Amino acid sequence: MRFEKPTYQELSDRVFLLEQEIENLKSGGAAGRVETVESAEKEKRITAALSRVGLGIVTTDMDGRVVSMNPVAEVLTGQSERATSGMSLEDVLNIVDSGTGEQHDELAAGVINKGAIVIFKDNSVLLAADGRKRPVWGRGAIIKDESGAKQGALFVFREITKS
Repeated sequence: MRFEKPTYQELSDRVFLLEQEIENLKSGGAAGRVETVESAEKEKRITAALSRVGLGIVTTDMDGRVVSMNPVAEVLTGQSERATSGMSLEDVLNIVDSGTGEQHDELAAGVINKGAIVIFKDNSVLLAADGRKRPVWGRGAIIKDESGAKQGALFVFREITKS
């Protein structure tokens, strides 16, 4: 393999690109990328930990549309994250009263509009896409960014067994 000496123009172009990257670093451009990577890694660790204890997690945007769900939520709902992305939460997390069959409407709206924590009723059942009925325990809460602005909702739930 033969190494060719770069031309003056190639060196000049490389120096220019390096100077741009240094300016980007100084202005915080990289800090934003680092923060995003750290945040994504932190989210992955939390999601993995919650999955190990059997908790399903679904997040929504401010319109109550599914943004993400973890593997436990996929199993419990019988639907994949890819298939549910953008769907209404109530179409994915179909929670009904086990006695009456009445749907627990507006889970996302209750959290987003009122900023309140939603607690699933004791007799809640998740109707999975595959037709299974799973008794579930769950909670929903608002997601806020660092400045306190609402970003969406988070729902955590798990299958329970009646004794």
